[in-house]
Parts: sequence; C-alpha cells; structure tokens
Amino acid sequence: WHGADLRALPEETFREKSFDVVVDKGTMDALFCAGPSSVQRFTAELRRVLRPGGMVLLMSGVATGEEILEIFRNWTTVLDGSPYI
Repeated sequence: WHGADLRALPEETFREKSFDVVVDKGTMDALFCAGPSSVQRFTAELRRVLRPGGMVLLMSGVATGEEILEIFRNWTTVLDGSPYI
C-alpha cells in the first residue's frame, strides 16, 4: 500500500513506464474540482508511469465527456458508446 500525491508521484516508488493499466474511479473527478493545474499534473504523471501501449480506464461523473476528451486529446481513446465517460 502506498500513499502519494497523484500529481507528483515519487519516482523511486512509481518508476517511469512501470504500469500496463491505471484504473481511475473518481480521482479525476476530485482533481477536476481542484482546478486545471491538478488535472494537467495528474495526466502528466499518468503518461510518465504508463508503459508504451498502456491504458487508463477512466470513469468520471463530474467532467463532461467533451472535457475528458480534451484532456486526453493527444492520447488514443476508445469510448464504450455510452453517453457517460
């Protein structure tokens, strides 16, 4: 178990390209309420720790679909077809 700020993960614990998948249920929502810089720092950390071809499984209820797609505009995205992200 590790406790860390998702916007600035400790590099000695969370190495670059060390995760195949990151699952987020609610974290992006909390960071979205904290403001754009928190979201940008979190997504930068996601990119840092994910291996090439890695995936983020994201379920959000605060940000709109358009807002989430804008945040991940330079990522390959797959949508499930529902009106929710």
